[in-house]
This record gives sequence, structure tokens and C-alpha cells, in this order.
Amino acid sequence: MACLGRTAQVLGHPERIFPVQGAVLVLLGLSPHLAVPYSDVPAAACVAVAVLAMASARATLVPRRRVAWGLLAVVALALGVALKPFVAVVPVAVLLVTGVVVLGSRSWHVAGRAGAGVVVAGLGLALTTVGMSQAAQHGTGLTQQRLEAVRAPFPVELWLASGTYDSQDPSPTRRYGAYRQELYDLAASLTDPREQREVLRQRVEVQVDSRGVTGNLAFFSAKVAWVWGDGTFWAHGEGTDSQQASPHTTGPLSSLSEWAIAQGEHYRLRAAAVQGFWLALLLSVGLASIRAAYDRLLATWCLALIGLSGYLMLFEARPRYLFALLPVLLAVILAIDPPRPRMGAVTCSGADGSPTDGIPSGTGGSRHGRVVSAANPSDAHAVSSRRSTAHHQLWRPQQLCGSAVNRVKAA
Repeated sequence: MACLGRTAQVLGHPERIFPVQGAVLVLLGLSPHLAVPYSDVPAAACVAVAVLAMASARATLVPRRRVAWGLLAVVALALGVALKPFVAVVPVAVLLVTGVVVLGSRSWHVAGRAGAGVVVAGLGLALTTVGMSQAAQHGTGLTQQRLEAVRAPFPVELWLASGTYDSQDPSPTRRYGAYRQELYDLAASLTDPREQREVLRQRVEVQVDSRGVTGNLAFFSAKVAWVWGDGTFWAHGEGTDSQQASPHTTGPLSSLSEWAIAQGEHYRLRAAAVQGFWLALLLSVGLASIRAAYDRLLATWCLALIGLSGYLMLFEARPRYLFALLPVLLAVILAIDPPRPRMGAVTCSGADGSPTDGIPSGTGGSRHGRVVSAANPSDAHAVSSRRSTAHHQLWRPQQLCGSAVNRVKAA
């Protein structure tokens, strides 16, 4: 919550700090998943740190600070990928947006700098991820050799076979591409890795071919809706969790269990309230994204969410997997609207009626850049001497605005 609250402030929306932290509390803080040591929650914490680092790197004007924030984002994403591999959709989205910048840039200097930056960041992410995985193996004693001595790792075809399986359960709890014990038992019974991959590949082909084009479109659409449409994120969905009675029969914890346990008297009311809040959140994000102006950071986060949907559409999925990228979804809400000028900043209109942030064009200001505010003198001094001069002259807004308008008229 702290990282997203700070992200709201960095992006220029301090009034959204408490709402976004309240959303985290409702969707994650009060979730029954916190009672189980799933890796989704620490992965979400890593992504939240990376989101804050990305926003801070975009906001700062000091090159050394930008590099420092970039390194923090790389380390946080590397740890997130080590916990949940599909967190890699975030750096992939960064790569795609950077590619657009490189291809669309008319300056070789800008294109080269962007390309070099993403290459260095990618290598750093890969090396950090491998290093963390090796450190975790040796720290816990569960090295790859020891694990393979117990059982060979399952091939990727297993999760693809589970992801394309339809339970065809007519009940409201029908699962689309979720965990299937039969497939795991089948893979465990085969000792030859090649035979494992071949048998599971055939299972994928049978499941996909049997539905046809129309059936597959309906299945994968329903799977995406099933994954994204569960505001409880598959709470009490593992095994027989939904059938477990509360261990507390007396005392204050007994009343709390009526709201937290699936068999509780008030759990359905709680689940319905959380579900309504989640669907309203998704609807607001979708509608706001449609009218949002293009922004590289916003485009990166939206592409990451699209990449997550593509991953969960193909492979074994649960709504719980959305936890890891929940900070990205909430950050999209913060990044959609442009920030309002802060107290102390001066906003005036140019000859065309557009805001000039109180800085004439001849002093290095930018209509589309960051508002130079008296609250941020360190960033203003780092741009150039001309912009620094304009910063110290903000106490004469009318003279600055007038001079800007006169220059435009004279031109």
C-alpha cells in the first residue's frame, strides 16, 4: 500500500492515495489468501516496488536518480520473476514500448540511447533473476540436482494441457483451463521426458481440435472472463477449501469466521460486495483507458496487463494469479489522467489558449513536460540554466505569461 500511495503522489494525484490504498486493503489486505503462504503476494509486493521505481524514474529530471530508480525496478522485477515467471510480461512490455520509441524516433541519438538502455536493463534483469534463483537454491538446500533426484521437472506442455482443458461442469463453479490432477498424475507416471512431452502435446491437440474454431473462441473468451471476473481471486477454490468448516466455534474469532470462511453465514454477502467492487473497478479502468491520451508509461502498464491476459489464456490459470499484477492495474488508474498543477506552480495560457506552465518557450519550458514547481527546486536546477532562471522568476507570472504571448505574436 505504501508503494502505491507514493506512486499516486509521484504521478501527481495525492488525492488518490487513500482510495488506491483502500482498494488494496479490500482486494488483498482482507483476502483469505493471506492466510496461505502463496508466492503471489510477495510477487505483488515486488511488482509494486517496480511500479513506484518506473514512475519515479519518469518523473525525475536528474540522470543519476533516473538510473538509480531504473536499477531498483530491475532488481524488483527480477525477484518478482523468480517468484512468478509470468511477471516477465512487465519487462516485455517495456521492451515493446521502447521498440516503438526507437523505430519512431527521428534522432539517432535518442534511438541509440533508448536501445542501449533497454539492452542493459534486459541483461541486468536476466543476470539478477538467475543470481537470485541460484542464491535461493543454495540457501534452502533445494538445488536443481537435488530436485531432479526426486523427480524430473514437468515440461511446459503440462501447463499448456491444463490451460486448454474444459471441465464442462454445468455448475456456476465451472473451471476453464485450471489445475487438473489427472494430467499431473499422467505426467508423473511417465519417466521418459520425451514421452512426457509427446503425450501431453497430443492431449493439447485433441482438446483444441475437438472444439473447432468457434468452440475455441468461446472457450478462451470464457476463460479470460472467468479469470478476470472473480473479485475474490479464487478464495477457497483450492481443493476442498470451500467445504471446510470453521475451526473456531466460540469466542470473537467465531463471529469473524462467519465472514471469512466459505461455509460461514455471511461469507456470500462479503463475496458479493467484493465482487461488485472488483467489477466496478475493472469497468472504470476500461472506460477511462479508452479516453486516455497516449503516454509511454501508461502504455507499458496496459501492455503488461494484456500480456498477462494472453499468458493466462493459454496456460494453466487461476484468478489468484492476478494478484501479482494487481499493483499494475491500480497504477493504470493513477496514470490515466494528467496531473493537475501543484500549489506554487503557475499556469498561464499561450496565444492558442493552451497552458504554458508559466514558462515562456524561450526559457526551455515545455507545454507537454512536467510542471516546474517551487516545491521541486532540485529538479528544476538540473535541467538547464535557462529553465532554472525561469523557475526563480515564477513570482512574476504575469510578466512571464505576457512575454510568452508577445513572442508568439511577433513570430
